[in-house]
Amino acid sequence: KEDGDKEQLAAVMAHLAASLRVVAHLIQPFMMTTSNAIMEQLGLPVAFDLENLELSDFPENVTVVSKGTPIFPRLDMDEEIAYIQSQMSAGKPQEKEWNPEEVDLKSEKDQIKFDDFDKVEIRVAEVKEVEKVEGSDKLLRFRLDAGDGEDRQILSGIAKFYPNEQELVGKKLQVVANLKPRKMMKKYVSQGMILSAEHDGKLTVLTVDPSVPNGSVIG
Repeated sequence: KEDGDKEQLAAVMAHLAASLRVVAHLIQPFMMTTSNAIMEQLGLPVAFDLENLELSDFPENVTVVSKGTPIFPRLDMDEEIAYIQSQMSAGKPQEKEWNPEEVDLKSEKDQIKFDDFDKVEIRVAEVKEVEKVEGSDKLLRFRLDAGDGEDRQILSGIAKFYPNEQELVGKKLQVVANLKPRKMMKKYVSQGMILSAEHDGKLTVLTVDPSVPNGSVIG
């Protein structure tokens, strides 16, 4: 704005006005209100012609507005964030505050006390061998290392869920280790129970991380 730079400033402002006129024409198809406001503040008629648009066609002797109203006013960030969040949550049901004491717990069996649960010993057991039991469509016979010093045997009725039973070899399962042994199929003793989860007709044996040592107690 120095006296010696007035001509340069005038040239910059003239090019700026000419450029804004071109911008107003280009955005008019999708920002009509904004383009109209630009033209009005430039002191130009609100008329658009994209086919014959030239930067050098800014009319002479035009007086632009001395102090225009900001077309894109600065936004308050906190207000905008609050508005966006309110729009995102509009129509959504308000989440109920979580109160564990009011939760309706689901259980298919009678509740037990901790002392009852503490009687159950669940251990990590690695599958050494597995095979189908002859004469049974349901049973698989497992040889497992459950940290007993010697391998134990467990029969489990999961054969239909694992048609390729050999995929279980090497996996580390969760077994009930202190379940009283019982005779099955008249000649096999089952020394525990393999834990599994069943949902919508699909059963999956419960495994643990391979790094957990055999015989580790699950608490």
